[in-house]
Amino acid sequence: MMDGTLLLECCLGSLSLYHLKIVFETSHMLFFYKNAIV
Repeated sequence: MMDGTLLLECCLGSLSLYHLKIVFETSHMLFFYKNAIV
């Protein structure tokens, strides 16, 4: 049971980190687009 919970936690952690990475890169691109337009 403990191993299963730990594995699930690891998976969720990786997913949230991956999600943060995507959000960060997207906001970064939008920021550059705004600067290019102005």
